[in-house]
Amino acid sequence: MGGEVPNERVYMPIRYTVAWTAVFVISTLSSMVGIGGGVLYVPILLLLGFPFRQVAEASLFTIALASLSATLTYRHTRKVDWKLALLIEPPTLVMAFIGGYFSHMISTTILKAVLVGVLLLSGYFLLRPARSFNHRARSGGQGVHRGLGDREYSIHLEALLPATTLAGLLAGMEGISGGVLKVPAMVLLGGVPVDIAAATSELMVTFTAVTGLLGHLLTNPLDLTLTLPLAVVASVGGQVGARLAARTSQGTLQRLLAGMLLLAAGQLLWKGLLHGG
Repeated sequence: MGGEVPNERVYMPIRYTVAWTAVFVISTLSSMVGIGGGVLYVPILLLLGFPFRQVAEASLFTIALASLSATLTYRHTRKVDWKLALLIEPPTLVMAFIGGYFSHMISTTILKAVLVGVLLLSGYFLLRPARSFNHRARSGGQGVHRGLGDREYSIHLEALLPATTLAGLLAGMEGISGGVLKVPAMVLLGGVPVDIAAATSELMVTFTAVTGLLGHLLTNPLDLTLTLPLAVVASVGGQVGARLAARTSQGTLQRLLAGMLLLAAGQLLWKGLLHGG
């Protein structure tokens, strides 16, 4: 028994340092493609030994600050479609709050299993070429036409709204942003250019994360010792990522991030489901 305390004291600073480093890298990459980062924050923090409920709340708080930071930068580049965000975000916010509030009623094993599915689905969509998304989005039916600068696209609300509503529910329950579903949905169903979809998603992710966090806080307190340092690091990463996005191929970022998502899914499946961790 006596030998466990020194080992734990040595391990704790290392664990927090790894968490801060990972969150900075993830927030930088995630802000470049507009997915928020929760699907990577959560499994990495779980692998480091933090409890699931604590991780979900810390992830949502971190996502909110990182996405707000990135949105402020994207706003100056005029890539945020504010009207599109206001059109599809309200049902997402409602479901994020509901998901966060009722998450404590669902077993951790089920939540982890759903998270693995979200990771795999997100990786699959991110691996698909953006041009194939746009082709299918424009191939049939009339939609709500939008334009931003010299960009024009059509939004098919009958398919897009259910997808973003589901994203909000999962975001609140899992402690993720929902951007991993919103960005592919916007590009696939609406033909939204990838850079505009990413920038607009960062705006929506901010509000989704805040409402999901409020749902959690009604039943569980926020651990500021873990959360505040992560949020500060992530907000810096959000600024860095938004600035790098203008100089990096979106296709390259999507493929890289897809690989990270699939890796995270495999790690979570191995540790959380097969070994009961």
